Amino acid sequence: MAVQCPLQRVCFVVQLTSGHLFWLYYCSSDNSFQVQNNLIGPCLACRALIVNIGDLLERWTNCVFRSTLHRVVSVGKERYSVAFFLDPNYDTVVRCIESCCSEADPPRFPPIRSGEYITGRINSTYK
Repeated sequence: MAVQCPLQRVCFVVQLTSGHLFWLYYCSSDNSFQVQNNLIGPCLACRALIVNIGDLLERWTNCVFRSTLHRVVSVGKERYSVAFFLDPNYDTVVRCIESCCSEADPPRFPPIRSGEYITGRINSTYK
């Protein structure tokens, strides 16, 4: 959803998860980066190094580790972000880790190659 910013620029305020394994992000003190989870609800991260779990790690762990819903909102001033995304090699087969499943909790996702999964996520963004 696009909204008009106070600086007369179009900004995007969208809640999303990341398709990656995980990523690192340094959040400044402007409170523009917001994280949400089921335990603490919406929270503001200030001057923190954030390790954000992505959808691929959620698949690998059979939802033991959940991907983090997050967003960046306009705070009325310019901001700069530097993020580091980490993914397995393109040909790595991502299948449920044995210790994350059992007869009572079977794998929730079929095996998939990392590159195929990430490419599919990126392509779905542009449909």
